[in-house]
Amino acid sequence: MRILLVTSQYPPTPGGGGVYTRYLVDALCSVRKPNGDPKCEIRVLTASEERPTRIRPAPNVEIHKGTFSRDGRVAYERTVGYGLKLCREFQPQVIHGQHFDGAYVAAQLRAAFPSARFYVTFHKSPTGRSLVGWEQRDPRVAAMLSFVRQVDRFVVPCQIYRNELLGAGIKPRLVELIWPGINVTLVKDIAIGRKTIAVNLLEKMGLQLGKFERIVLCPARLDPTKDIETLIRAAGVLKRHLGNSTRVAFLVAGRSKPQPDQERRYEEDLLAIARREGVLADVFIGSFDIHDMYAVYKLCDACILPSVREALGLVLIEAMALRVPVIVANVDGVTDVAVPEVNSLAFSSRNHEELANCLERILFDRDQKKRLVKAASRTILERFSYKKMGSEHYDLYRGY
Repeated sequence: MRILLVTSQYPPTPGGGGVYTRYLVDALCSVRKPNGDPKCEIRVLTASEERPTRIRPAPNVEIHKGTFSRDGRVAYERTVGYGLKLCREFQPQVIHGQHFDGAYVAAQLRAAFPSARFYVTFHKSPTGRSLVGWEQRDPRVAAMLSFVRQVDRFVVPCQIYRNELLGAGIKPRLVELIWPGINVTLVKDIAIGRKTIAVNLLEKMGLQLGKFERIVLCPARLDPTKDIETLIRAAGVLKRHLGNSTRVAFLVAGRSKPQPDQERRYEEDLLAIARREGVLADVFIGSFDIHDMYAVYKLCDACILPSVREALGLVLIEAMALRVPVIVANVDGVTDVAVPEVNSLAFSSRNHEELANCLERILFDRDQKKRLVKAASRTILERFSYKKMGSEHYDLYRGY
């Protein structure tokens, strides 16, 4: 089966949608014939800051890095032009658009190749709900929903997006929930192989491992919806509880490159809170390539996602796969992955005192940590297997 995935993000470009597409490629590569040959030929049309390039990471996979600029006489003109050439060469049987940009471009390609089946996956809220409750629907979503009849199926990676699409008027038969999946063996091997690189990167940031007994990771972008300020306030509470007995580092790994002004101002606010809480020397903010992030996970003692709103939390799946215990704000979405007191600990959203308590439980109770990690590994095996993700996508693709 010839499959074209269209996405504006793909590693090493940061972004959850891009990481998801990378995992989908791995998943589809796991679908094999009885003789071991792959059943899928995969092409990925994605963005690049440089001139268009073609990369072949596996015999059945090509990554085409072009451009996702909206410039031109029509939106994404250059991207669509590149995609048309690729489609003439590849003759895809399936075109799967990822996120708003990818779905919009994929729709244009499908119009030119109507025999191909057409699928769409969104990686942010299609309703446009903001932190303060505003409704701000992205015009690309409105365009996407305007020609919904072209779409054979919307593939959603979580319950929240399924409910939101149904609320937007999409018929239930057009919405398919397929959980994301992660190749545990692969990410563990990458983490081990890049440990030295990750240690060097942390030291360049000023985080010298020998100075800290514990490291807490928050793998979230610098955005108020991630509520990193609650984590920093919890760090202050924890430091006052511990005194000088144990030093804990707090690593926020979500800075953008280049950094927008709004994000820079938010980072300044976070550092101001850290200064008031007396933990400025213990808080580190940086950015990492996805492969280096795997090694960073393994260097840390806990992973925290304090978001006030999440659809799923792909970083939680990564942390669990790498046997790092997780703590989450008890909000809708993350409970698809993290079950409080079973495979994770949870605190009430914005409650830094509760978060500090969860931190103490995980960082200083070895039996608790082992129990959570064991249950989390079982969650990954049963629900978030990359082979399960691949077989369910393949069955869906060939089902029409």
